[in-house]
Amino acid sequence: MYIPLIIFIIMLFFPGLTKSGAYIGLNLWFNTIIPTLLPYMIISGIVTHFNAFNIISKIIYPITRRLFKISFNANYCIIVGFLCGFPMGSKVIADMLSKQRISIAEANYLLCFCNNISPSFILNYVVASILLNQYKLNGHIIYTIFIIIFLSPIISSFIYRYCNKKDFLNLDTKCNNVYSSCDKNFGIIDKCISSSFENIFRIGGYIIIFSVISNWINNIDYLNKNLTFILSSIFEITSGLNTLRYTSISNIYGLTLVVGLCSFGGICSIAQTYSMVKDSPLEIKKYIRYKLINALISIILTITTLSNL
Repeated sequence: MYIPLIIFIIMLFFPGLTKSGAYIGLNLWFNTIIPTLLPYMIISGIVTHFNAFNIISKIIYPITRRLFKISFNANYCIIVGFLCGFPMGSKVIADMLSKQRISIAEANYLLCFCNNISPSFILNYVVASILLNQYKLNGHIIYTIFIIIFLSPIISSFIYRYCNKKDFLNLDTKCNNVYSSCDKNFGIIDKCISSSFENIFRIGGYIIIFSVISNWINNIDYLNKNLTFILSSIFEITSGLNTLRYTSISNIYGLTLVVGLCSFGGICSIAQTYSMVKDSPLEIKKYIRYKLINALISIILTITTLSNL
């Protein structure tokens, strides 16, 4: 309970930095998060309610069943988690669990590797706006970075299964796979829209708070710029990565840090994820543990594959 009080006191002493940090967060939320995330939230909620993911699931299930040892209904969580980015992955998993289409054990498993940074964020922001402006990268390195970021959660899933073998002995593959006819109306669409707006405002609040904290860190004059980059990125990945240009970190170490930070996602993304799953029995502590494992795997893979850079 002391942390909010400390933040409040800092806000009183540094109103200018607080205002500029809030503006950064608000701008990020309004101009980036809302247009890129809100439509997916609404449509995803509708798809989940009407069980419309079966068509796609039938196509990819032969692959995902062998690779991830999941039930049929979990395919949609993997698709959204890897393509749409956090916190969409956690939202879909929580929705599927509430509809009893996946079990609690499987939901916790999916949460640990299906709630990642989105491919569009990696290509359009991390690579195009950050790395290409800081380092001279060829196509091979870019593809390698992209593969590492999305290969590491897959490896994390293997580690999870090995460490939680008992959860996979009796995996419930017979969860509810039907929808009620009473849901086939515009009322459920209204519910999905209102729920999505509630979630997007909640996410915006977290982004503003952590953008303020990140802005405070960025303006500590006596703090080493390399350390400033790491700390601010740990709190809020988007604004934090933007400070890479002020550092003197060499290619291999800079790339390793960026890949590791992207795989972790930042404390802000953890807070957003918690807001999506707080009303469910999903284990946020286990999620954090495996995000750290995910980051460690990414760092090891980056050092190993790009050591001759």
